[in-house]
Amino acid sequence: MLDVIHSVERMAESLIGWNLEDADTGEPVPTDPAAVMKRDSAMLTAITTQWIALVTGVSDPLDQTSGDTAPLRRYHWQWETLSPLPEPSDVPA
Repeated sequence: MLDVIHSVERMAESLIGWNLEDADTGEPVPTDPAAVMKRDSAMLTAITTQWIALVTGVSDPLDQTSGDTAPLRRYHWQWETLSPLPEPSDVPA
């Protein structure tokens, strides 16, 4: 049960916006975690279940065709020799 509550709290903290309206007043339901947690538990469980599926799922594959199939240019790094580190001493820096 604590896992479900934790998941609903995480969803509520991650929520940016939604189109949910209060059934009695028709007013938009605020998206802050305190307001979200006051909603019906069955509804929150359903929303959270879908949220978990979306954030943990694998998206559909991209189209196989691409408009740009040119190979990437190779970049040759220019390496430089670094100066040696100073010898350690007992005197604090």
